[in-house]
Amino acid sequence: MNRKGLTAIVDAMFFIALIGIATLMVTVIFSDNDMDIEDPSDTCRKLFGSYIDSDEVGYKGMTMGVCSVSELTASSILLGDGIMEEYLKTFLDRVYPWNGAYRLYAEVDGKKMVLGTGEGKAVSGYTCTYPVWYTTDIRITLQVY
Repeated sequence: MNRKGLTAIVDAMFFIALIGIATLMVTVIFSDNDMDIEDPSDTCRKLFGSYIDSDEVGYKGMTMGVCSVSELTASSILLGDGIMEEYLKTFLDRVYPWNGAYRLYAEVDGKKMVLGTGEGKAVSGYTCTYPVWYTTDIRITLQVY
């Protein structure tokens, strides 16, 4: 192969790389940068409608077994032990990872729990109730900012 052939190949590879970079830049510039925000109603259904082993969240040796997250949250609020606060905060911080992203209100028998640092005008929100077999229903409100 002579020098002209080698130069042509290098030239073609450089041109392909340049076109690839230009395509990437155009894609990034014109892409929709809005994050897909998990709908609060879906988040509440997934979280409070699920069942977990009470030992996994810190109720070790209490023989509660597998319970719904809503029942464990109600227990935590009524007992004032704060066990479910860390579990819920970890879950919600993964779903809404930006600072000041959410505020969760939970109320049962007049006692309340508030999680999150979101404030101002909420982008979306959801309020629901879940039955708790040993007391009144737990009322959950999740607001996303």
